[in-house]
Formats: sequence, structure tokens, C-alpha cells
Amino acid sequence: MTNNSLNDTQKWECVWLRLHINIVVIGATSVLGIIGNMAAFYILGRDNLSPVASFLLRVLAIVDNSCLILAFIHILVRDILYVATEDFQVHSKDLSWAYFRNYTYPLLFVSQMATMYMTVLIAVSRFVAVKTPYKAAEWFSMRNTKILTVIVLLFRDVEY
Repeated sequence: MTNNSLNDTQKWECVWLRLHINIVVIGATSVLGIIGNMAAFYILGRDNLSPVASFLLRVLAIVDNSCLILAFIHILVRDILYVATEDFQVHSKDLSWAYFRNYTYPLLFVSQMATMYMTVLIAVSRFVAVKTPYKAAEWFSMRNTKILTVIVLLFRDVEY
């Protein structure tokens, strides 16, 4: 066995381990997250006691699902290209991967920023509700909350 074939064997072991971790472990985690977000979206849709908090958490579930789906697709396509082409430098040679990455990678970061900003908006609304409960009903009415949500979701596009 030559030194070069040993390196190829080691490379393939690394690729299969990476493929196993990315598809099985990250895939299972993503599927569980998507199922959990869908359950939260459904359950929070039935909540009539705190419509503002339910609305914000439902939007967070949608944005979080988009982030999970985009991340899993991005990782899955990259690793499938590694195995299908048997080329460890596919990311620098394959034009289809370059086009796919150019469109999905920015969307992935945009959805990640949306998830973070929605979490911050929820934290601010809960802080105001606890700190000044009488002003919270005025500041975070359903109309104002929807406007703030649109502003937050538009701002995450501008920032990236």
C-alpha cells in the first residue's frame, strides 16, 4: 500500500464520518427542531390569554424553521456533492455548488439573524411586561407588535 492510497483511505474515512455526523446527527436534530416548532406553532395558535406573546412566539417558530431547513439543505447538498463526485475539492471546482452556495448561504445567515432578532424582540416585550405592566399593554398592543415584527424582519435583511 502506497503512502498516497493511505491518504485517500484516511480522506474517505473523514468524509464518511463527516457525512454521518452532518446527515444523521444534525439531520435528526433539525427534524426534532422542526417538529417542535410546528407543535409550538399549533399550540400557541390556540392560546387566547396572551395574544401578543403567542404571536411573537409563532413568528419565532416560523423563522426558526426556515433557519433549520436552510441549514440542513445547505449541509446535505455539500456533503452529497463530496461523495457523488469523489472529489474533496468539489467546493472550489464545481460550478453548480458555487451557484447553490451563492443563493443559499446568504439566506441562511438572514434567517439566522431573523431568529436572533425575534428572540430579542420577545425578550424586550417580556421585560416591558414585567417592568411596566400598564405601559406594556399600550406599547406592545397587537398592532404595534405586528409593526415591530415587520420592522425587525426587514432590518435583518438590511443588516446582512
